[in-house]
Amino acid sequence: MRKRWILALGLLSGGLTSCQPGWQKTASGLQFRIFHMGRGAEVQIGSTVKVNYIQFIHDTVSRSTYDKLPYYKDLIPGMVFPYDPMVVLIKGAREGDSLVVEQRVDSLLRKGIWKTLPPGYQPTDKIITRIKVLRVFDGSPANFRQTDSLIQADKRMEWKRMDSVEQIEGPLRVEAYLKKHHIQAQKTPVGTYLQVLQSGTGAPLDSGETIGLKFTLATLAGKVLNSNIDTSFHAQSPLEITVGRNRSIPGIDQTLPLLRKGDHVKIYVPAMLAYGGHHSRTGSPDYDDIILEAFILESPSRP
Repeated sequence: MRKRWILALGLLSGGLTSCQPGWQKTASGLQFRIFHMGRGAEVQIGSTVKVNYIQFIHDTVSRSTYDKLPYYKDLIPGMVFPYDPMVVLIKGAREGDSLVVEQRVDSLLRKGIWKTLPPGYQPTDKIITRIKVLRVFDGSPANFRQTDSLIQADKRMEWKRMDSVEQIEGPLRVEAYLKKHHIQAQKTPVGTYLQVLQSGTGAPLDSGETIGLKFTLATLAGKVLNSNIDTSFHAQSPLEITVGRNRSIPGIDQTLPLLRKGDHVKIYVPAMLAYGGHHSRTGSPDYDDIILEAFILESPSRP
């Protein structure tokens, strides 16, 4: 349902690009239009702006915040790239307004923003970004501390909202993935999904003992995050983990006591049992569902 709604929103943006009047152009060549729907504070240079946006090319959505956290953009002088779609926010947008921005692929290449033409793209293609201004935070130096406190409070509110959503949607995504790929995996008492590829003959894992893992950690979408099997990660030694110490990913820590030495398994971990709710170095939670493929070694130090 949500994906269909996002796609419909993207197609609407494309229609607006082709048939509506009132288009403007920035000095860098960005074409844009502001739909004045709000009466809130006007965006100024120096403001921090909270937005939702959707970006697409042709009828394919490439980026969207509508099923994630809103985006907070600092419009600090000298730190906003002239061909960045967000730069048009300072062209008279207000809290509550909507904007449509058009970027040309040939301009992205000519300006050196893209080094090469991505597969499936043509130089004549246009990238459409539709932006909804949710909130404008005062950027004046005199109110810096108060504004920063308001922004952090707003982010915490959004993180809490997203955590509640992910508690429900994370397991649904994993179950849909397993069904799509015809994978037989058992839901564990802790909320992860366990696929036993080969059962080991060793003893069950005990809390407090140190074990060795040969593993590959990836997102549900297939992006490999870490591995000591894949040689491109340059870490071939077994990973030593103490069972029950909760120093790894929560869902994995809590699933390990269900295994035994010699097991070859895949553990499917919904976002809130992975990194969800845990803020990254960028200050935002990561809501990726993940898969751990692991070999539980008989000895911590060798395969």
